[in-house]
Amino acid sequence: MNLRTTLTTLLVVTAALALAGCNNEVKRAETPPPPPTGGGDDSTSFRILVRDAYAQESTAAPITVNDKDIDFDVLDTAEFDDLIASGTINGRD
Repeated sequence: MNLRTTLTTLLVVTAALALAGCNNEVKRAETPPPPPTGGGDDSTSFRILVRDAYAQESTAAPITVNDKDIDFDVLDTAEFDDLIASGTINGRD
């Protein structure tokens, strides 16, 4: 073997050993789940949920729907015509 072949072989072996030590398994601390919000009420009416959303201030925190059992009690969208027809949200233009 000549010097060039020896150096190339040595470089390839070194690179292979360096890469063998690398893996994609990164150990990370588990993030705890966020605390539940929404006052602990796990059931709500869709009718009440929509009306509460329309009635709240624009700067209020979004209404939480995670982990809620929503009772889809609205069978006709006409029940919300008064909200749409008014053209306002919470009495504002």
